[in-house]
Amino acid sequence: MGSENVYKRQVYNGMPGGSSLIKGLFVPICAYVIMAVSLNLTVGILGELSLGHAGFMSVGAFTGVVTAMSLQSAIPSDGVRLALAIVMGAIFAGIA
Repeated sequence: MGSENVYKRQVYNGMPGGSSLIKGLFVPICAYVIMAVSLNLTVGILGELSLGHAGFMSVGAFTGVVTAMSLQSAIPSDGVRLALAIVMGAIFAGIA
């Protein structure tokens, strides 16, 4: 009983957004869910084998990170930088 409370304190930490562990795991989990859904649509429903998902996602992710880091000093707002990074990632993934 005592170890459950210790675990809950370590994971949740009483903060509204959760602990840094949960925040750190949330981004990769969301990315894996998006990849799983897109592969399920392509392979499962359409019946096509597509191995290009990883390539397009990596081009988009790399471009998004480079854009966000490059604009860090020019645009202080995280939301605006995120929106620009998503748009640039989508454009470059579409070009690739």
